[in-house]
Amino acid sequence: MSYMDTAPLNSENQLLAALRDFDHWVLWRLVDDRKVPYQPNGSKASSTNPATWSSYADASAALAGGKYGGIGFVLTANDPFTCIDLDATDDAVILQRQTKTFNELFPIAYAELSPSGRGAHLWVRGAVETRKGDKIEVYSDARYMTVTGQAFPGRNLPLPEAQAQLNDLIAALDRTKPKNTSVATGQDFPELRTDDEVLGLVLADAVAHNGLSFTTITTTSTARSAQHSHVDLCPDSPFALRPASQSGRCTVGSMHYPPASSRNTALSTKDPAPP
Repeated sequence: MSYMDTAPLNSENQLLAALRDFDHWVLWRLVDDRKVPYQPNGSKASSTNPATWSSYADASAALAGGKYGGIGFVLTANDPFTCIDLDATDDAVILQRQTKTFNELFPIAYAELSPSGRGAHLWVRGAVETRKGDKIEVYSDARYMTVTGQAFPGRNLPLPEAQAQLNDLIAALDRTKPKNTSVATGQDFPELRTDDEVLGLVLADAVAHNGLSFTTITTTSTARSAQHSHVDLCPDSPFALRPASQSGRCTVGSMHYPPASSRNTALSTKDPAPP
């Protein structure tokens, strides 16, 4: 992943106008594809330790030295700001939710590109508890957010009061978040795909795992009853995590595995997962 150059914000940037008087600034450096926060003196910073934060002037001066990838702002309960992080995605459903968030729910929020140039950060005034959805995350406290100053066209706007919209976003994220993704608990989670889509994913997943034999998956539903020839699920497949309500309709037939010696090497020689 490449990151665009980040320079200190110019005086006309509305985000800078809102944030610059708070001594909540840090720098960041890319370490193992993580943006690790630092202080101007080269020591690491922490989003929960105010003693490691700096003024905007000190952070931007250190950035100009060329040793850091960019600057960031630490959100706390003592400031009035919230940042909505829209991560880069190629998933059409998630992208649709992000577009609605950007254009419909927060049309007058300040919005800028993330350092990768593929994501977006929306800044508003208001406070909510942290939420992490599918490529949509919301932070008001105990989190530092990168700041690029690269506002989207027409979105270099003063940070608006948006408590009602934030509440609506949190409610929407809570509706789409799986209740539980653990098969062992037996708890259900929302049906985000149709039965046919689930079956299609099963097929694609099994094809991707060499060495799994074909079987018949029987689909029964109040709307229809049909048979589809598909391949078995790999036992560690993420698509095994179907909602329980769909499991009764999308029933996989018997598992058929070839001898271990003939299976795909990647399947038979996996290292155990770390603890």
